[in-house]
Amino acid sequence: MNYARLALTAVVAWVVDSIYGFLVFGVALNSEFDRYRPGVFRSVDAINANLPLMFAASLIGLFFLAYIFAKGYEGGPGLQEGLRFGVVVGLFELFGIWIPDYAVYNYGR
Repeated sequence: MNYARLALTAVVAWVVDSIYGFLVFGVALNSEFDRYRPGVFRSVDAINANLPLMFAASLIGLFFLAYIFAKGYEGGPGLQEGLRFGVVVGLFELFGIWIPDYAVYNYGR
């Protein structure tokens, strides 16, 4: 596995995801999200304070996603392959979904 290409893929996906997220969720749908503040979503200031956490977690999550795509199924024993896949998918969900959601939604730890 070429880790340099894996890292480049993750960084490019992170840049595209960040730009898309800003344009769609930060600009186009901002007025829609304002309808549900402060109940469902955090205030804009609170989200901005959590942006470094969200961006760092998204980058790590996209590394795991690129790894899942590049690694695939190697033909090993089923239990071993399933455990590896489950751990990596769990890490992707933690860094790619749960932590960024924490930065946006109005709930505690």
